[in-house]
Amino acid sequence: MACHNCKRKFREAWKCSDDLWVIVSERHDGRGILCIRCFEKMAQEKGIDLYWECGAFKLPSDQF
Repeated sequence: MACHNCKRKFREAWKCSDDLWVIVSERHDGRGILCIRCFEKMAQEKGIDLYWECGAFKLPSDQF
């Protein structure tokens, strides 16, 4: 996948709540792909401090 903001390819899978996505990305349609770096930078610019948790789960093979 490639980030829609910085255009870099990334393999890290991450998720956040829909409400947080709308606030940070300003995309009310819920669409888009952002790398974790760009998402965190955008959140910080809005005064939002994030924390991340790690987990293991299966993803569909067509995601990467």
